[in-house]
Amino acid sequence: MSEVISFRLDENNPREAQAKAVLKAFVDKGYGIRHVLTEALLVYQGSKKDMDIQELSVKLDEIRKLLQQNGTLGPHNEKKIELSEHFMISIKKAAKSGLRT
Repeated sequence: MSEVISFRLDENNPREAQAKAVLKAFVDKGYGIRHVLTEALLVYQGSKKDMDIQELSVKLDEIRKLLQQNGTLGPHNEKKIELSEHFMISIKKAAKSGLRT
């Protein structure tokens, strides 16, 4: 049996506004809201097993510092990272086309 879950995303809350934009982008690609939220929650649960948000933040800071040190990223994140053609092809192959539910 299904259960109705309802919530609001506040445009004045930056994280919720960003979440709403991400959700809209997936819906625009043809994914159903239920599908997007289900997948996101399952991915979130899997990521929580490996590290918590604080650990993730520390790791991201370390990566940013490394990128700045090797010149890939400027001190104010102004330089774009160039992705190889091989990487882009791999991502395109792995990406799923939109689903309608």
